Amino acid sequence: MSINQAAFQADIVTACTKHKKEHWRDDDYRACVVIEPGYFVKYDDYETLQPQIATQLYISHYAESQADAPRIPKVIHHFEGDQGYFVMEYIKLSDPSPSDLPESTVGGSSSFRTCHGSLRARSYPPWVLQGQ
Repeated sequence: MSINQAAFQADIVTACTKHKKEHWRDDDYRACVVIEPGYFVKYDDYETLQPQIATQLYISHYAESQADAPRIPKVIHHFEGDQGYFVMEYIKLSDPSPSDLPESTVGGSSSFRTCHGSLRARSYPPWVLQGQ
């Protein structure tokens, strides 16, 4: 990382702690927060986050190698403190409701189907959990 790692981690912990303190009673509370200028951070028990981190790394690396794959958030950093922190790139939609949305989603997008089909056909390391 090109920035001061200790300061970066301290800022992440502070933001997550503040988010949890202010929102833990909300019905729609989730242990995740968006931090500008473009980070999406999940926080939880580090043991719980480890398989998520491994899967995100694997899928994002694979998607980068495929020209027609959807954009998958990159893992920026992860660390363990009082709990686990998983920092990903935050991808903000430029237009959340394109005019052709109903047509483009009928049956799923071709790039998603292609990527998903390619991923299902691959053999995975034992630490990547696969749904049935």
